[in-house]
Amino acid sequence: RDAVQAYRDAELWEEIQKVRRKVELPKELNAIFKELKKAEKLLLQKTYAKLGLNMESLKASIAEKLARHAEAKTAYTQGDFETAEDTLQEEFRENHPGNLSGALQMLKGMKDQMRAIRDKTLKADMDDLLGGVIESIDAGDWQDARESMDAMNKELAPVVWKKLMQNESSKRGVPEDMRNKIDRLKQKLGEAEDAEEVPPVPNQ
Repeated sequence: RDAVQAYRDAELWEEIQKVRRKVELPKELNAIFKELKKAEKLLLQKTYAKLGLNMESLKASIAEKLARHAEAKTAYTQGDFETAEDTLQEEFRENHPGNLSGALQMLKGMKDQMRAIRDKTLKADMDDLLGGVIESIDAGDWQDARESMDAMNKELAPVVWKKLMQNESSKRGVPEDMRNKIDRLKQKLGEAEDAEEVPPVPNQ
C-alpha cells in the first residue's frame, strides 16, 4: 500500500510541476528574450563599440544564446515543458542576459565619467579594474561582470564624483544652483543615515 501511495504522490507531484511550468515558462521566456535583444541593441551603438570589448565574440555569444532560447521556446510550444525548463536553466540560470545589459550600461557610465578626470594615476587604476570587467564580459561571465560593476559603483562612484567636483574645468560646466542642490541633497542623505542608526540599549 505504501508503494502505491508513493506512486500516486509522485504522479500528483509531476502534474503539479507540469501546471507550474505551463504557467511560469512563458514569462521567463519573454523576459530572457527581451534582455538578449536589449543587449544586442546596445552593442549596435557606436559608443559601446569604443569600450574595448571583443564585439564579434560578444555578438556571436548573444546569437548562440538566442538559438538556445529558440530551442526552449519550441519545446514549450510542443508541450514538452520539462525540456523547455531544463534548457533555460542550463543556459541562463547562472548567466542571465540581464547581467550583460546591466554590466554594459554601468561600464559605459563609468567610462563616461572618467573622461573628465585629470588624475592620470587614478584613471590608470580604474582602467585596470575595468579591464577585468571587460575580460569577464568577453569570456561570457556576465554575472561576474555585473557583480564587479555593482561593487565598483558602490565603492568608486563617490570618489569619482569628488574628483569631478574638484576639477576646475568640471566645476565651470556645473551650474552653481545645481552644485548647491547636490550639496543639500548629500547633507540630507547624511542626516537620514544618522537617524537610521540603532540607539544603544540602556543598562538594565
